[in-house]
Amino acid sequence: MIKKILNHFRPIFYIQVWEKRIRVTNVKTREVINEIPQLLIEKVSNQVLAYGTKAIISDNQSELINPFSHPRTLIADSMYAEQLLALIIKQLAANRWIKFSPIAIIQPMEKLDGGLTAVEIKAFKTLLLAAGARQATVYVGKELNLDNFTFRSVQDISSIDA
Repeated sequence: MIKKILNHFRPIFYIQVWEKRIRVTNVKTREVINEIPQLLIEKVSNQVLAYGTKAIISDNQSELINPFSHPRTLIADSMYAEQLLALIIKQLAANRWIKFSPIAIIQPMEKLDGGLTAVEIKAFKTLLLAAGARQATVYVGKELNLDNFTFRSVQDISSIDA
């Protein structure tokens, strides 16, 4: 009973990833963050200075990294991908008075030729869990319709769980 009550307040994030774009939607509130998946990294400390459209190189001490840009797969750098997802999740959950770890569904939108390998599925799930999600599912299929969305239907019908 308590778990049902807590899950009522727990956000559900639907994350769609392309090489040049990441869109994260809070399914319950319909709030959306649509960003360029890039991080501005300080070269010496590897500290993230900014992300998305705010990540602009201003000197030789920093570099831009897109953790979702690789010729063969969508995950190029898992450490920076995790940091980017954590920043976006934090931003999307920032205006909530009670902080609950979200349930997250990630949908790779490209580089799916031949399907995802078990390694890629595990990598996506690990990224989400390390970024702060309580539960993570990798989804492959048509874009989800948020008007009649239920997390259980995504798991039962078309998710791939490693």
